[in-house]
Amino acid sequence: VVAYPDGVAEDVVAEVAKAVTCSTYTANGHEYSKVKAIDLPKVDSADAKHAWCMVEAKEDVTTCHSVIAGQDLVSSLWAMSGDADDARDALAVLTLLASERIVTQIG
Repeated sequence: VVAYPDGVAEDVVAEVAKAVTCSTYTANGHEYSKVKAIDLPKVDSADAKHAWCMVEAKEDVTTCHSVIAGQDLVSSLWAMSGDADDARDALAVLTLLASERIVTQIG
């Protein structure tokens, strides 16, 4: 969780959503494909949220990421699994837990 001044946390999430628009990319010697936005369960404390999954072909691992903003806080999470459904499910659970924690920080 990172705090941003001047209430720009929602803008950070919007910039991430704009940046994650490709279907493939390479980073740190890894090739990622099937980059796709996913829906997360409703997060009551979130002012903004974005999530996506991608597959690292060489290792055949799905990594799912989320960023959520609550007031001036942004949480960035990821979950990895050899099973895409498990990665998405784990991310959903972690995101809900993080949102509950954010509530304690902003409440």
